[in-house]
Formats: sequence, C-alpha cells, structure tokens
Amino acid sequence: MGVCEIARVFDVSHSTVVNLKKKWEEFQCIDRKVGSGRPKVMNNEEDTRIVDYVRQNPFSTAEEARCAVKLSISSQTVRRRLRFSGLEARCAAVKEILTDAHKQARLVFAQKHVDKSVDFWKTVIFSDEKTFSSCPNGLVTVYRPQNLRFDPMYVKERGRSGRFSVHVWEWMCAEGLGAIWKIDGNLDGMQYVSILENIIMPSVRILYPDQFIFQQIIKIGQG
Repeated sequence: MGVCEIARVFDVSHSTVVNLKKKWEEFQCIDRKVGSGRPKVMNNEEDTRIVDYVRQNPFSTAEEARCAVKLSISSQTVRRRLRFSGLEARCAAVKEILTDAHKQARLVFAQKHVDKSVDFWKTVIFSDEKTFSSCPNGLVTVYRPQNLRFDPMYVKERGRSGRFSVHVWEWMCAEGLGAIWKIDGNLDGMQYVSILENIIMPSVRILYPDQFIFQQIIKIGQG
C-alpha cells in the first residue's frame, strides 16, 4: 500500500505515515523513547469527562465543551482528545423535521415497493414541489464517529421560518432530471393543473411517448 492509502485507511496525516516509515527503516521499531514527547495536559478522568460531554451534546463546539466541563486547557487540545476517541468534527446532515407519522408513511411505502424490479422503476416519474431557502446559520458541524451521518442523534433538524425561499416544481426519472418550473406565490389547484398540462406532460412525453407511472409525492398533512 502507498503512503496516501495507508493515511486514508487509518485516518492519520501523510506526514505521520512517512515519519513512522522512516523510523522503522532506521530502528526497526516505532515505539517512542521513554521520557520523550510532551507530557499530557489531561489525565484519564478529564479525558472521560470531555468525551462523555460531547457524546451527549454532539452539536457543541470544542470551546463550549471545554467551558462546560471546566477544564483549563485549549480548544485545540479538546479537539485532539475527541479525535483520538473517534469523534471528528464533520459536516452535519440537515433535514426537515419529521413527525412519527412522516416516518411511518415512508416506511410503509418502502416495504410495499421493496421487491419491485428495476424495469418497474424505469417507468416511474417522480414529481414534487421543492423549496430552496437561504440558511441564516451557515454550515452546521457535529462531533460524531464515522459512518453515522444519518443517525438521528447526529442529524440537525430545521424549521422553515426566517428564511428567504424560492418555490419550484420539477420531475425526475431513471433517465435523469426533467423540467423545472418556478412557482409564483402559493401553489393552488389551478396552477398545479397548469404545470401538469403545460410543463410536466410535454417534457415527460419526450422520454415516455407511450406509458409511464406518475408518482406524486404527498407529504403527511397535505391534501
């Protein structure tokens, strides 16, 4: 394996792998000499406190965690201890708030269609309204282990208030994206029918001149 691949697999820096390689080639050993290196500024009890706090409050920052646990150390030291414990600051998945009814409806749909063939899905047109909104809070980070991006504990839920929004209607299928249309004001029945007749159907017929399945995505609570 190359140096870059080793660094990626073990989640360490390129220079760390290079230095260990040189040390092994010279001394056939990678152990640190007794008494060398900078002494730890945190004991095991303090390590446990800071890690436990962040595991219970994954959206807190290193500085917030340091203040909450009342440790006289730097935020950089906190980040190093968290990284050593497998908690890396990562970009959080941001999703709309889902009720239990939303989750149950999605589960029922998935279970009903899980055995459908690829050929079936190639005939399906998915269409939905989408709102693109500005976000006043910027990037959201979370301390979490690897491969748990969509674990509910590490997903940031968001509401719809306090944002500038643009409403559009679009469709997609196995062949790719279809037409997109900006919605003026609230989407009412007349505008919906007009979009179907003048925007959706003409563009769909280009790919599906004969038959297709129109799958309208309905959110719980909507008509």
